[in-house]
Parts: sequence; C-alpha cells; structure tokens
Amino acid sequence: MKKMEVAVLVLGDIGRSPRMQYHCMSLSTMENVETVYFVGIEGEGCVPGLEMDPKIEKRTIREPYTKNLPRWMYLLSLPVKIFQQMLQLFLILMFSIGSSEYILVQNP
Repeated sequence: MKKMEVAVLVLGDIGRSPRMQYHCMSLSTMENVETVYFVGIEGEGCVPGLEMDPKIEKRTIREPYTKNLPRWMYLLSLPVKIFQQMLQLFLILMFSIGSSEYILVQNP
C-alpha cells in the first residue's frame, strides 16, 4: 500500500485549534500515512503530543504586523494583509509540502 502525505490546513492560529491538532495526531497514527503537514498562522503553542510526533510537520504562516496600527491605517492595510497571507499559503502548499493526497481544511 502506498504511503500518503496529508495536509491539515487551519485558516487561523494553529494553537487555538485543538480539534485540528487532534485530527493531525489521529491521522499520524494511521499505517498508510507517512507525513501529516499542519499548516496555519503561527501563534500559541500546540499540544505536547503533536509537538513530539515525528510524523507531523508544522508549516506556519506569519501574521502581518497590523495589530498596533491606527484604525485608519489598519483599514488600508487589510488588502495587503490578505494578499500576504494568500501568497504565503500558496508558497507553502505548492513548494514547501509538495503534493498531498488529501487536504483537510478548517476556516475560522
């Protein structure tokens, strides 16, 4: 049986998504899964079992620096933030993890 690579994509802080972390750990216990890529915005830490699992690889998207901007500037920076996150996600999915047989997605 062919070994599969699976991507678990969280469109938010990966540390604040315990359900998807447990999905990653569950997928990594399957015999036919070689690697589970956990992709999302960096932030809080993950559960210890996920951090220590050799079959799970985290790929993080950096949060743009828009938190301390004045309100009028924040609104102008939103299109840049969206473009930056889309570009990072595209680069991770296309070049960092390559082809995955399955992609499990959770949106906020």
